[in-house]
Parts: sequence; C-alpha cells; structure tokens
Amino acid sequence: MKSRISFLVVLLVSSLLCGVAKADKLETFAIGFYNLENLFDTINDPSLRNNDEFTPTGTNKWGTMKYNAKLKNMSYAISKIGVTQYTPDGVAVLGVSEIENRSVLEDLVKQPAIADRNFQIVHHDGPDRRGVDCALLYNPKYFTLTSWKSIPFTIADRPTFRSRDQLLVTGILAGEEIHILVNHWPSRYGGEVASRPLRVAAAELSKSIADSLLAINPDAKIVIMGDLNDDPTNVSCAEVLNAKQHISEVEKGGLYNAMWSIFAKGNGSLGYQDTWCLYDQIIISYDWLGNDYSSLKFVKPEVFNKPFLTEQTGKRKGYPLRTHSGGVWKNGYSDHFPTLIYAIKNMKEALEEVAEADTVIRIEESPIEEAEPLVAQEEPEAVEVVAEIPEQKSIYFRLNQSNITDDPVIDEVAAIMQQNSDLQIELIGHTCDLGNVSYNLLLSKYRAEAVKELLVKKGINTERITVLGTGEANALYPNDTEENRSKNRRVDIIFK
Repeated sequence: MKSRISFLVVLLVSSLLCGVAKADKLETFAIGFYNLENLFDTINDPSLRNNDEFTPTGTNKWGTMKYNAKLKNMSYAISKIGVTQYTPDGVAVLGVSEIENRSVLEDLVKQPAIADRNFQIVHHDGPDRRGVDCALLYNPKYFTLTSWKSIPFTIADRPTFRSRDQLLVTGILAGEEIHILVNHWPSRYGGEVASRPLRVAAAELSKSIADSLLAINPDAKIVIMGDLNDDPTNVSCAEVLNAKQHISEVEKGGLYNAMWSIFAKGNGSLGYQDTWCLYDQIIISYDWLGNDYSSLKFVKPEVFNKPFLTEQTGKRKGYPLRTHSGGVWKNGYSDHFPTLIYAIKNMKEALEEVAEADTVIRIEESPIEEAEPLVAQEEPEAVEVVAEIPEQKSIYFRLNQSNITDDPVIDEVAAIMQQNSDLQIELIGHTCDLGNVSYNLLLSKYRAEAVKELLVKKGINTERITVLGTGEANALYPNDTEENRSKNRRVDIIFK
C-alpha cells in the first residue's frame, strides 16, 4: 500500500511537469534605435543659432507642410521597425536622436501609423548647440518605466563644449530589469582624427555608467545604443568600451557589440563617400548572452534597410532616403537606417515554479500522511531511472529545408521509445544564421514538427512528444563556414 502511495505521488509530479513542457512559450522582443535626422518643429527659437535652416524662413523653408510630411514619414518607418510574426507590435523600446524637443515627439506618437502603439516618451532638454536631444519611446504593453536620468556630458579642459547628454532609462521588460543608455556622440566635424578625443570622452562616460550599474548588480542587463559617429572598430568602441566582436570573447562584466558582425560583412546604417558606416550601434552586457532562455537573451541584430527607406536611383542608390539632400527636399526619412536587436525569453521555467508549488500543496493535503517518509525513501530510485535515460540525438537538414522522408536516427529513436514506455522526448529545432530571425524561428519549429510527424507515423504517441523551435539562437558552431552552418541546421532529440 505504501509503495502504491509513493508511485501516485511520483506520477502526480511527472504529469504536472509534462503539462509544463507542453506550455512552453517563447516570447520575442525587439529593441531599436533610430536617428530621426533633424526632427525640428517650425518655431524659431532665438536662443539657438545653429538650426535656423529648419524654420519657415530658413534655407530649407521648413514650414507646416514639410513638418507634417516628416512626421508622417517617420511614424510610418517606426510602425514597420521590428515587425515580425513574433513581434507584431514592432519595437518594445526605441531610442531616438536628433529631435528638437518633447513637443515634436508628442506630435510624432500621435500620428495614425503608430497611435495604437501608445508610445510613451522619456526626454530631457539638453544643452546641445543645435538644440537636438536623445530620447526614448516605449510601448507600455511590453516595457514598464521605473526610472530615468539625463547624465551631462562635459569635458574638463573644454568648459564651453556643449553636446548631447546621455539618457539612462531603467525599466521592466518581460519581468526583468533592463538599463538602456541612449547616446548621440559628437560628430566628425573637422575630421575623424581631430574630433576623435570627443568621442573617446563620450565613450568613457558610457563605460563609467555601465561599470557603475554592474558594480551595483553584476548581472545587470545593459543596452548602450545610439548614433556613436564611430564604427565598431574605432577606438571609442573597440578599446574604450572594449565591446567585443565575438560572443566567445565576452567575459562577465564585459560588453558585446551586436552590430559588429553586420559591419564585418561590409554593411552599414549610413553611407559616406561610397563607404558603408555603422554608426548606429547597439552594445549589450554579458548577461544578455547565452542559451538559457529562462531569462531574456540576445538572438540577432538587424539593420532595418527596407526598400522604402532607400534611394532607388542616382549616385546615392542604396543609401538611406533623406528628407533633404543637396539642398533639395526629397520628402524622405533619415540619412540613417534604424538598427535593432531581438531578444527571446522562454516562459517555461516560470511555469515550472508554479507547478512545483502546486505539487507541494497537493502532497501536503494528502490524507495519507503516514506515507510521507516512504516518499523520501523512494527518491533514490528516481535518480537511478534518470541515469538510464538515453543520450541526446540529432537530425540534420539542408539549407531552408524542413522536409524529411526518413532517417536512421528516426528508426533508432522510435525503437527506444517503444521499448521504454515511460520515456518522453523533446524535439528542439535549430537553424544557421542565414535568413531573418522571424523566418528562422518558424523554420526551426517546422523542422521539429517534421521529425515529430515521422515518429508518430512509426507508432509513437503524440502525447509523448513536445516540440520547440529556437531559430538560430543555439548554434553549436560559429556560423562562419558552410560546414559549420550545416551542423547548426538540426533538430535535437532529448529523452526525458
């Protein structure tokens, strides 16, 4: 009788955890940055002398018609950034730069293209000579603001120097605290070498802010984003921030430059003299990295360079379609493409915690209290069963393919499952890095479903199989050669 009670308790725990496995839920979030290029209102501010061109009487004849066209265009672009099957509302948070004041942002978020996103605004009026600032827009459906601070950017030996402050925003995304530092570092006016010390100083301030956050919490999730007016390889980023090109190089307390992989392939966010630059960078701290998706993890970067944002003809073909170019009103968008990263969180662990708590309650409420000591005595047997679980197996796929007609591994797995009626399996689909993140997530799920379908045809009960697709997020090998990519295009079969 006592053994039967023990078995029932173990069965209850197993059934609860199986239910959790079926309830696995991947949530995807997009975090972006966009230089809005001279989003000025039409009011002439006499205290600012360097933006007179963006007034009704200035050289750009910046009147109501052009201002409204700019708002319409920029809101349309924002409505498209990061929109995928998995992120239907686009970016959860969007850092912006080159905006004159809060008023222009209030006009922007009310535009029909994004009004239903209910974007909220974080902005501080800074000291920049042209009157442009950094700000953050966030969708309250996904991000909850907890605090923010505008941190002055000054240079000790240049007391009259005025540039953009750095905006630090802290909030909750997917139940986790994240810190976002929005930047617009000094330009290259006067030449890259002559202006370099200014960006080095800006990088030193950003590094100091990040180090302070990590000193408080070594596991802090930090995002440094902005128009840095430098590429990932420049001193400010590669040496001062020490933001690494490869994830494998990043240590605890370090930073990873999510955009470097794109820049290394010759792509960028703006063009200058027939060269692609990637000034619009997103740099993240160590705890965004890894494969434990019970917490938010970085998946993939993107330069959002869709055709509607791009010059289609002329010498600037392929470059961002600007509002003005060569003194001509182009009715475009910006001289920068937006950049963004995707992050994923698997809600399975949170559900497991609920299930475990529920299990404790059920056992404590059992009327057969004298059986509890025997449950403890039976635990070593459970350990022995775990030790006998077969090793993980994998099935591999061709590029962009999810179809599979047969595979010797399928027969082997089916035989194991038929001989061990208590075993369950989890099929986890993967892809290489070719293709966008939403496509790869879907493809990985299709691959896992294809393996499941074959196993069911061979007589394995569908209730014993759970399916998960993780896209390119769990690569076993660097996606730097076709051989390595082929090893990442797989479905892992995990026995439980």
